[in-house]
Amino acid sequence: MFAFAGIGCPEGFRRSLAALGAEVSSFHAFPDHHPYDRSDMERIHGFARGCKAFRIVTTEKDGVRLADLPDLRTGISILRIEMEITPSEPFAELIFSRVANKQ
Repeated sequence: MFAFAGIGCPEGFRRSLAALGAEVSSFHAFPDHHPYDRSDMERIHGFARGCKAFRIVTTEKDGVRLADLPDLRTGISILRIEMEITPSEPFAELIFSRVANKQ
């Protein structure tokens, strides 16, 4: 698979893919908040062809930035990551103490 990201910590995205069992044959990092254009997407597709990637993957954040390029977004998978906070007694105490100090 070929993956790309234009986020603050692109290496974190790459590690997430690896942790999920993905074999990333090539990865391209763009600057955070990169405004993708047609030439970027043509290069991305070219990189993927060059490494014979069967899939192209990016972050959900980057996927939103590709909305204006629907013809070039085809074939790109978007990894959605969710976060869940499991409350614990120390965590709850921290939140309640911060709220109490604001009043």
